[in-house]
Amino acid sequence: MKYGHIANSVFNAPWAITEEMLETITSLLRYRMEGGVLSADEIKARVGAQGAAAEPRSVGKIAILPLFGIISQRMNLMTAVSGGTSTEVFGARFRQAIADPDVSAIIIEVDSPGGSIAGIEELANDIFAARGSKPIIAVVNPTGASAAYWIASAADKVFVAPGGAVGSVGVIAEHVEFSKAEEMAGIKTTIITAGRYKGEGHPSKPLADATVTYLQGIVDEVYGTFVASLARHRGKTEEEVKASFGQGRMLLGQHAKEQGMVDGIATLREVIGKLGDDPAPAEPEPEEEVDPSIPAEEEGTEARQSTQETSTEVEMDLLTEIRALLGIAEDADPLAAITSLQAAAKDIATGEKGEANVLRRELAAAQQHILSLESEYGQRILALEDRNRQKEAEYAVNTAIAQGRVAPKDKDIALKLALANSDDFAQFASGLRVDLNERGVATDEQLAELEPTADELKVAASMGVTREQLIKQKAADKGVALPK
Repeated sequence: MKYGHIANSVFNAPWAITEEMLETITSLLRYRMEGGVLSADEIKARVGAQGAAAEPRSVGKIAILPLFGIISQRMNLMTAVSGGTSTEVFGARFRQAIADPDVSAIIIEVDSPGGSIAGIEELANDIFAARGSKPIIAVVNPTGASAAYWIASAADKVFVAPGGAVGSVGVIAEHVEFSKAEEMAGIKTTIITAGRYKGEGHPSKPLADATVTYLQGIVDEVYGTFVASLARHRGKTEEEVKASFGQGRMLLGQHAKEQGMVDGIATLREVIGKLGDDPAPAEPEPEEEVDPSIPAEEEGTEARQSTQETSTEVEMDLLTEIRALLGIAEDADPLAAITSLQAAAKDIATGEKGEANVLRRELAAAQQHILSLESEYGQRILALEDRNRQKEAEYAVNTAIAQGRVAPKDKDIALKLALANSDDFAQFASGLRVDLNERGVATDEQLAELEPTADELKVAASMGVTREQLIKQKAADKGVALPK
């Protein structure tokens, strides 16, 4: 039988992967065993590969490790073609990031249907054991299924991007029998073995009941380990994991949060911003009490003042570092110091050219370092301003709800308007906008909001949900009716 060694590693073996992806893998293997040929691009299209395997990257002192595609213990053809992840390679990168004193935090970026169980438990144990050494955050964007969720759950915190999903907590194995197909093709396979159970599960003969029982025992054992790991990682009992973590299904973000599978809903950018402000793995901040007696405009002014003061502090830190770099006094003007160095380089150029060139190189290096510092501090200021703008908008919306100017069910819409356009929010909160439920039909604005994103469509497709079904579900969640 062609590709028999590959078939043995795929069929009759336990997988922690979505059913759809396992079916894709086994159908590709069957096609090759039957003599079919697929190019690398065709395989990529079948498994939904994004391209070549992603490489680690960093933002400031935050290391971002990708956990993408089909997961296997060692890099193989399927892993390489699908842009997948080897647990051995990922584990080595993770240990390197933990040991690197220049790395202040680690983000595991997850987008994977799961994979082979080999190496998963070991990698998850390594991540769990590293808790406390530095913040380890998993961000699922958009899919963290089965083995991928097993690994992600070991982090200090797990976040899922809006429209993302986690789950597929379970183990699956597949047996395919080719005896009838071989008979029709005029092929007879003779299996010669030594050892009572050697050769059981061979694809050229029917699967015996005793073998089914044996394989089910393996699947149950791996599932037990999977559940026990999740219970430890997420602070749950095994019974809670079995009952609430989807029972093999994928759960969208809010539902997953309610069941304790994730700690919150956030984008990768938001998590990076939070880690940049506060490297410690903080608990979610409690919502602030809303005092209806304080107008939202006053609170907004305070938030803007807080932003300005914080930005000034960051700018002062930048100037301090630049002064230290140039070796000048704390009250000296950095621009004047740079101008003086440039003049000195010009004067020396008429004499010793070697000394002038050295000075020019030092000056160029200092200027490059200053540009780098300005970029880093600029990002910090933007993150602080975004954070304060979010708080300002949240307070305005909460105040409007407390004063009865915005319905609680419209909080998400109001927050989007407050962040995007203060005039639109003011009109919304003044009651000039007709309530959705009073009209009974979603407005054009709401219809646009109900349109699924690409990530939502990808997750829905993996769960067998159509675009129309997803729109209906989102409309039902928001309590609006769709036009007939």
